[in-house]
Amino acid sequence: MAKLIFTGAALLSVALNCTPAAAAGGCTVYEHRDLKGAKFNLSHAESMQMGGEEIGSNFRTYYYVPRWNDKISSFKVSSGCTITLWQHVGAYSGAGPRYVRSGKIVWYMGSAWNDQASWVDCSCR
Repeated sequence: MAKLIFTGAALLSVALNCTPAAAAGGCTVYEHRDLKGAKFNLSHAESMQMGGEEIGSNFRTYYYVPRWNDKISSFKVSSGCTITLWQHVGAYSGAGPRYVRSGKIVWYMGSAWNDQASWVDCSCR
């Protein structure tokens, strides 16, 4: 299994029901379908690793939140932003990546992706 290796990151752990400060745009992931349950907001150039051994990032704002591993069921993406989800940590492991472009609401990720994501990136222009 290939893994992405990053060093020198400032790391932040947060509880399941906490989110970083919401920005004007970005990506929001939800614990349950239909945008219900706990949520986590990501702004431009922010990533959240949820599964695997903590590896960090030295080029993005990074959150390590293991309690979110395999919990995402729905999400929304602001206009001008793209969300990328991976099934497992590392760009070449598991199903993925799954890209969703701007202005999109995914009410339910479907049985193949429901409660499967272990890494998420948000990028906005």
